[in-house]
Amino acid sequence: MIKRSIGIFKRKRKEETIIVMMKAAAVAAIIIMMKVAVAAIITMMKVAVAAIITMMKVAVAATIGMMKVAAVAIITMMKAVAVAVAVAIIVMMKAVAVAIIVMMKAAAVVVVAVATIGILLDIKNIV
Repeated sequence: MIKRSIGIFKRKRKEETIIVMMKAAAVAAIIIMMKVAVAAIITMMKVAVAAIITMMKVAVAATIGMMKVAAVAIITMMKAVAVAVAVAIIVMMKAVAVAIIVMMKAAAVVVVAVATIGILLDIKNIV
C-alpha cells in the first residue's frame, strides 16, 4: 500500500515537472518572438527615418534649384517616399508575421517533445 502511494506521488511530481517545463518552453518562445518583433520594428523605423531624411535633402535641393517646379517635385518626392515607406512597413510586418509563426512552430515542437518524453517516462514507470 505504501509503495503504491509513493509511485502515485512520484508520477504526480513528474507530471508537475513536465507542466513546468512546458510553461518554460512556451515563455522562452514568446520572449524570443517578441525580441524578433521589436528588432523588426526598430529596423522598419530606421528605414523610414532614413527615407524621410533623404526626401528632405532632395526637396531642399529641388527648391534651391528651381522654385516654380519645386512644388511638383516635392509632391512627387513625397508620394514616392510614402510608397517606399509603406512598402518597407508591409515587408517588415510580413517578416515579423513569418518570424512569429516560426517561433510558434518551434514552441509547439518543444511542447510536443516535452510531452512525448513525459509520456515515455510514464510508460516506462508503468511497465
